[in-house]
Amino acid sequence: MYLRRLAALMAFAAILIALTGYHVLESYAIWGLALVLVRRWSNRSLLILLVLCALSRPVAHFLCWEWEQWHDVPLEQSNAQVQAELRLWPDYQREADRIRDEGSFSQLAARRLRHNFGVLLHWQNDLPSDPFMMFVLGLLAVRLRLFQEVAQHRKLLIAIIVYGAIAGIVSTLISNLWHPQFASRRLGMSCRTLVFAVFDERFQGLAYAAALLLWTTRPAASKRFLSFLAAPGRLSLTNYVMQVAILEILFSSSTPLVRLNRWSALAGVLLLFSLQIWLSRWWMARYRYGPLEWLWRSITMLTWEPILRERARAAAV
Repeated sequence: MYLRRLAALMAFAAILIALTGYHVLESYAIWGLALVLVRRWSNRSLLILLVLCALSRPVAHFLCWEWEQWHDVPLEQSNAQVQAELRLWPDYQREADRIRDEGSFSQLAARRLRHNFGVLLHWQNDLPSDPFMMFVLGLLAVRLRLFQEVAQHRKLLIAIIVYGAIAGIVSTLISNLWHPQFASRRLGMSCRTLVFAVFDERFQGLAYAAALLLWTTRPAASKRFLSFLAAPGRLSLTNYVMQVAILEILFSSSTPLVRLNRWSALAGVLLLFSLQIWLSRWWMARYRYGPLEWLWRSITMLTWEPILRERARAAAV
């Protein structure tokens, strides 16, 4: 059942890449498969695995640098290779923009699929990625009953909030102010990825989640607010894809339909999510699942799940 669920997610990923160029779901499908291999590991082993995954990229770059030193690879050749790796996505995006502006959707879809699945064969994409680390963290959270017993894990959640805030500040400062110069770009990549492995801005996301969890232990006001988030949460995949589609329509071209500064972008985010909350509440009042969630569940169960609430009650009777 789990493998069918991942296969369906990969199919969604391929369709989303072809239509929009957005590439995230395929990583979830691939690294969700890797989670099967560690599902019975002890908590200590999973924590060690997390540390190794976080260090895998800087260590890989350092080993590449050592290999180049051992084989007397010229510095210019090494730096050119690193530069080519850094240009991989920008060059693809420029080419995709050119094809899109020429109006050839079939060529654009083919280009998107070839590139996004082709880069999975690159050595850097074979390293344990952020989705896998988050999956392992989720597995640990479930084992610790973090979501059911929030009050008992108050100190842990506060520690996550503090570290997430520090990591967010440090990663922002490094991105804007720290530009070390290394003769070897490969060695520079090793140092830079090491720093970001420790102070990853994604830890901010964990801090937000921990703060929200702590807030759920508060009465009344937080419960009323969270009731607004319940419906969009039930339509998480549908809302996610809807956001991607809107971004593709408005901003994908080299001459986007809408131009935003940071404040109008923030207003747009609030407006869009407010609209999605309303649509999600309207939908969940009538249906058991979101449209994509229903399709995903039906493929997983190999049966057409009842989606209308009336049909669901009738089926239960």
